[in-house]
Amino acid sequence: MLRTTDESNDLRPRSVTNDEYADEEDDSEDDAGGLEKAEKDYAYEPEPPQEGIYGMAVASIIIDYRNFLLAKNDFPRQSRYGCRFCLAMFLTICTISLQVYLTAMTKLIVTPSAVRELRMSYGDYQIVMYDNHTYITENGHHRGIGGPSGGFFNISRYNLMDEEKMHEMCTCPLAQPMFLSAILLVWTVTCLAYMRETVQFALRLINLNQLIP
Repeated sequence: MLRTTDESNDLRPRSVTNDEYADEEDDSEDDAGGLEKAEKDYAYEPEPPQEGIYGMAVASIIIDYRNFLLAKNDFPRQSRYGCRFCLAMFLTICTISLQVYLTAMTKLIVTPSAVRELRMSYGDYQIVMYDNHTYITENGHHRGIGGPSGGFFNISRYNLMDEEKMHEMCTCPLAQPMFLSAILLVWTVTCLAYMRETVQFALRLINLNQLIP
């Protein structure tokens, strides 16, 4: 029995024209190019978090929280990862609180006495250099009337000061411009290095969060 014309046409191999073959090649090249581009977008060099409490907190947020979500029906695993996550957050909060406490106590206990002694020594210096032509500031210290450019300042009276007072004035950190500039330079560079590292790590985390499906 002979097949119908439509059935016989379906069974015959269909010839592919040159244009269709070229289109298929272009599609395959586009797919390959897109895959290569996606691989480049996902390519990141491994970078460990910062050493210390804050690095541990970041690692716990990424690892423990993810494992906690994956272990949906496993209560022991969820408890373990949840406890680790809470412990990391607790240590981070304790560290921040300790830093705030030490900074506040340094401001309230350590620096006031040093600042008060320095102001008193500088007040004695003003009394000598201005020959008692001084006024009392709102903090209760002597300051020369008119300043160095006024008519009461006399540089020749410097030798009348006591040696101990002279030593206190000359050893004041703010009276040593080179030492003060070096300290401020090291502190500024250190802060900028920490800020650069923190910003780069934060941008990596943001980009990673956007790329994860």
